[in-house]
Parts: sequence; C-alpha cells; structure tokens
Amino acid sequence: MYDEGTKRRPYTILYPETSDELVITWKRDDSGVYDIRFSEDGKWKTASGIKVGTTYDELTNLNGKPVSFYGFGWDYSGAVVWNGGKLENSHLNIFLGPENEPADRFYGDEIVKASPQEIKDMNLKVQAVVLKKQ
Repeated sequence: MYDEGTKRRPYTILYPETSDELVITWKRDDSGVYDIRFSEDGKWKTASGIKVGTTYDELTNLNGKPVSFYGFGWDYSGAVVWNGGKLENSHLNIFLGPENEPADRFYGDEIVKASPQEIKDMNLKVQAVVLKKQ
C-alpha cells in the first residue's frame, strides 16, 4: 500500500534483508517503474551523491539553498522540501530522521520551523531516498 494506504502497487525487492535492499515499485498499467527506494546504509546513492546517512548540512550544500522538512511521526515523516534549489526538479523524495529525540513540537504533518541550533541538536540525517519516475 502506498500514498497513505490509498493505493496498491506491485513491487520487487532486490537484495532483500541486506544493507543493499532496493525496492522497485511498478506502475499498475505495466508501463514501467513508478519509483525506486532505499533506506539502508548500503552501496546506493543518487547521482548527486545523496545516500542514507547524508547529513542535513550536506543536503543543504548539495541543494545550494537551505532545505525545509516536514515534522516526524507520520507517513511522510521528515520529507524534504527543496525550496527552489538545485535539486528541485531532481525527482528525488528525501526523508530525514533525527538521531537525537526532537521536541514534541517537531512532530506532525507541517513544515518544521526550527532554528539552526535546533536542527543541529536533532542531528538530522537522510533515512530514505525515493527516486520517483515521471
């Protein structure tokens, strides 16, 4: 189930239960790949160098502009917003996660408003990468 449990899609898992696990989701009309995702610290990375474990600061540098992100604790937890940076049209959906427990106000389905120090204190890192085919 995808899109908050509203859609079913067929999928294939390559290298299951390894650090290189890769999930390919297929379009229902047999016209090809819907998306490719990984969430383990294996060998995969994007053409721009993003991998699981990339830090918030590294992501901002790659984007050329600060990124925003949604709160935690829901289906799109930590989803990144590119804010018109270099990666805006990359078809990448990146999900950040905190290494340190965030304050309660950083949970929920809204873009987080946090100071640079609060972001640093959470120690945000990429937890999942999704390349969405168009």
